[in-house]
Parts: sequence; C-alpha cells; structure tokens
Amino acid sequence: MTKIKKETEETPATDSRALSAPMIYSRIPAIMAEVEAIEKGRRNAAQGYSFRGIDDMYNALHPLFAKHQVFITKAVLSETRTERTNKNGAVMFCVVLKVRFTYFAPDGSSIIDETVGEGMDSGDKATNKALSAAFKYSVMQLLMIPTEEEKDSEVHTPEIVAQPQHRQQSQNRPAQQPAKPQQAQQPQQQTPPPAPAPVLDSEHKEYVETIKAVCTEAKQNDCIPANLRAEIKERWGQITASKQAAIAYLQAVNEAKEEWLSKQLEETPA
Repeated sequence: MTKIKKETEETPATDSRALSAPMIYSRIPAIMAEVEAIEKGRRNAAQGYSFRGIDDMYNALHPLFAKHQVFITKAVLSETRTERTNKNGAVMFCVVLKVRFTYFAPDGSSIIDETVGEGMDSGDKATNKALSAAFKYSVMQLLMIPTEEEKDSEVHTPEIVAQPQHRQQSQNRPAQQPAKPQQAQQPQQQTPPPAPAPVLDSEHKEYVETIKAVCTEAKQNDCIPANLRAEIKERWGQITASKQAAIAYLQAVNEAKEEWLSKQLEETPA
C-alpha cells in the first residue's frame, strides 16, 4: 500500500488546466485586435491644445472589456502633493500618483501595470486628474491604442532631394576638347549638407506647434511677454530636439497666456 502511494506521488495525474496558458494572455491581445484609434477630439480653447478626454477612453474601451470579460482594479502606491503659485498669485495644487493597475481575466489570471499620473488644479480636482492621466496612459500603452486614424497617402508629400551639384555639372558638361595644360587648382571645399530635421512623435510635434501658434498670436496681442518670446526663439533648436524642453516652455507659454487672459477679464467693464 505504501509503495502504491509512493508511485502515485511520483507520477501525479496530468491536469489539463495546468497545461493551459492563463486566460489573460489571450484576452488582452483579443482586445488589442478590436480596439480602434482614439483621436484627440477635444480642444482646450484657453491654452490652445487638443487632448483625449477620459470619457473618450471609457466609451471606446468599455464595450471591448465587457465583451472579453476583463476588468481592472487600481491601487495607489504613492502620492506626492505640492502647492505652486502661478503668475496670477493663485495657488495650484499639484498631485503626482504612482498607481498599480491589475487586469483580470475570468479564470483569475492577471497582469500588473504600474504607471505615474500627474494632475494640477486650483480646486479639488488635482487627484482626479492624476488618476485619469495614469489610467489613460496605462491602457494606451498596454493595448498599444492607435492615436490617429490611418491617413490617406496624399496627406504625405515626399520631399525631392536635389542632386549633388557636381553630378549636375557632369551631366550638363559639353563634349570634352583636347586637354590643355592647366595650372594646378586648389581643391574646392564643399559645404557639408544641413543636419536632418529631428523626427518628432505626435505629442512632441503638437507641443511645438502650439508654442509656435501662441508666439505668432502674441505678435498681435502681446499675450506672452516679449522676453519669453525672445528666449523661445533663441532656444528653438532645443525645444524641437527635446520633448522635455517643449513641455517646459509650453507650460510657461500657457501660464503667461492665462495671466494675460485674466488681466483682460479684469479690465473688461462689467
């Protein structure tokens, strides 16, 4: 009896469920296959930029998560809360949250995604904004959600690069005459080609375009100070090369324009 028990312990029965992959690994790719692009369909008129609202994410993802029976829980791992003062003297509450999102499948299997969200508000919405930002970027990156619809081929116009000057000269050169003795010539120094323009991702490009638009507007109504415009012009190369620099100057431009709008409202007679 003991011997039979020992053999049973050494060769346990094969459980088909143990050999099957966790269900979450098939449910997430199934959602990825069906999710469509979520464009930046909302516009912040005061600060001049487009964005995707949290409702846009819910409306697009809820039917797919319900169909594939996947749900999400969240846990705030850390919170940092600071107070900042804008140029109008108003106190802004800045909240940075580290959040853990757990995606569950019907069989109890799950995957974990940790991300950071930041929100700023003058009232009681800073935490809500931070949670919304963390959720949006978690699902966008996990599901690799397209941010724009596929564009028609006519949207992109290829730029034709001019042929090097020495090749054009050789093609247009007349028939050679018998060689004549010539004095030795100094080799011509060729001007190096210009550095290629930096390739920007969609968000970096939008930040740069917003800064450019506000600076153009400021030439008409002085909505941002002249010294800030001069600094942006001087560091434009850094802004187009670094996304972090673009974010910093976009924030400075938005704060300056917000201050200008506040002054305009104060000067407007009731």
